[in-house]
Amino acid sequence: MKTVALIPYWSEYSFPNKSIKHRDTIKIGGRALINYTIEVASHIHEIDDIVIYSSNNEVFNLIEESFKCKFLKRDRTLDSQKVSIEDIIDAFLKESDADIIVLLHPKNPFLKKIITQW
Repeated sequence: MKTVALIPYWSEYSFPNKSIKHRDTIKIGGRALINYTIEVASHIHEIDDIVIYSSNNEVFNLIEESFKCKFLKRDRTLDSQKVSIEDIIDAFLKESDADIIVLLHPKNPFLKKIITQW
């Protein structure tokens, strides 16, 4: 089974009025938020690939060179404010060979690895 960390990214996403503008490009501790998300995923041995799913590969200007992740270009129609995360996941699954996806958002990077044995 192949497990993929899916990190959907859209650089021109407009957050609600009372939110911080361009949250995805904000740096904390000298690092863009997406780097914290990739770092968490890279420490989970059960994840086979980390995939940035975006219509714009300029996201790699924010990602630290030491991280190994893949880029999968998505259609720009998925950048619309009217598109749900379910639509993005559905499109990703049609293009990916993943059996399991772990959805990680670059704007919410402060997660911890918790693995539960079933």
